[in-house]
Amino acid sequence: MRRTTSEPEPPSPNFCTIPAEDVWPTTYDVACNRPHHGIASAESSFKPGTLRLEVETSPQGHVSPMPLGWSMTGHPKKRSKDAKMEYMNTLQKEIEERKKKEQEDRLQSQEPGAELASIIRKGAGGRPRKDPITGELLPNPRKLTDVTEKSLDIRRAKSQESLIYFNELSEQAEQRQRMRQQQKLVERAQSEKVSE
Repeated sequence: MRRTTSEPEPPSPNFCTIPAEDVWPTTYDVACNRPHHGIASAESSFKPGTLRLEVETSPQGHVSPMPLGWSMTGHPKKRSKDAKMEYMNTLQKEIEERKKKEQEDRLQSQEPGAELASIIRKGAGGRPRKDPITGELLPNPRKLTDVTEKSLDIRRAKSQESLIYFNELSEQAEQRQRMRQQQKLVERAQSEKVSE
């Protein structure tokens, strides 16, 4: 019966590896109670955890690869410490880059010949209202939305220009309505002529 999951096959009683000289069981072998053996290399000087693994073969002749993600290089605590240090260094670099960018933006906005329009388009700053005589900054309230105006029943005083604009729009609307009514009368007259 063949397994379809990614779980490693349990060791069979007939499972064997090719023995070699200077064979040392690794900590992984002892913890998992599996018959893996490593061959000590000249560089390792027979230290546990620095061994090369042999390829294991089952009695049927199939090669049993090591589970993915398992690495025999270095001690697990050292690997995790190295990974944490690398992550910390990456975060520090990102923080430094962000600080440099903010400082460059600040210096660019403080330059005497800087174009204010490009800064405003980026959303870095707004257009402050100033008193024309004293140069003092005035409060700049945000414009209310239509929903807020209706809920608070805010009615602004209309200027002469807004009244003229309203009258023009209402005249155009009445003119369109008259044109539609005339067009309907013409269509009715044509349909009556056709039906006679």
